[in-house]
Amino acid sequence: MILLFVSNDFANNSPVLESLRHGWHPDHPPRVFMRERPGQPCDRLPIDPAWQKWVLAGDMAERARQLRAMSKDLDNGLRGWKPSRGKKPTDGLQDIFLGHGPLLPAFEAAVDLTKCAFVEWQKLAEQDGFKLLVASANNVAGQIERLKAITGELELPLIDLHQEFVEHHDPALAQFKSDGHWSPNGHRWAAAAVAKYLADNGYLGSKPQR
Repeated sequence: MILLFVSNDFANNSPVLESLRHGWHPDHPPRVFMRERPGQPCDRLPIDPAWQKWVLAGDMAERARQLRAMSKDLDNGLRGWKPSRGKKPTDGLQDIFLGHGPLLPAFEAAVDLTKCAFVEWQKLAEQDGFKLLVASANNVAGQIERLKAITGELELPLIDLHQEFVEHHDPALAQFKSDGHWSPNGHRWAAAAVAKYLADNGYLGSKPQR
C-alpha cells in the first residue's frame, strides 16, 4: 500500500483546520478524522450523518472566531492566526507547515494527527497482511523534515519524490503549468521511483510477497 503525502495533507488531517477551510464543525465532520484524547490512544472521530446541521457560517476569519469561542483549547490553539489575504483559502493553512520551528498549537496538533493516521494504517497493515510505503510528492520540500520525523519514529519507509524529480533535467516538467498536479512526466517519474524501490526490496521477484 503506497500512501502519497502531498502539500495539504497536514492541514487536511485536522478536523479543526478543515473547519476553517470548509466550515465543518470539528466535532461533527462529514468524513473520517483521527482524534487524540488525554490518556487514550488515537482513534477515529466518527462521521456525523447530520453534519450539515452544524456547519460554521462566514469566511475563514469568522470561522476562526467561532472556533475560538467554543473552548479554551481552541482559543489557545488558534490565537494569533489570521487567514492569508489575496491567496487561495488553502494557502494560509498549509504554508504554515513550511520550514522549521514551533507551530501554533492547532497546527502542531495537525502534525500529531497525521502521525495518528499513519499509526492507524500500520494497524490495518498488520491486520490484513500488507506492507506500507510512504511517498512524498515533489511539492512538500518545505514540509519534508516534519514528515521524516514521523516516518522515522514509526519506522515507515519513505520515498522523497522531490529528490527523485531533481535528478531529471528539469523537475518543473513534473507538473502542469496551470497547477501543482503531476503532468504525464510526473506520473512516469513517480512510477519509476516506486518501481525501483519495489525491485530493490524484493517485491518484483518471481514469487509475490506480502
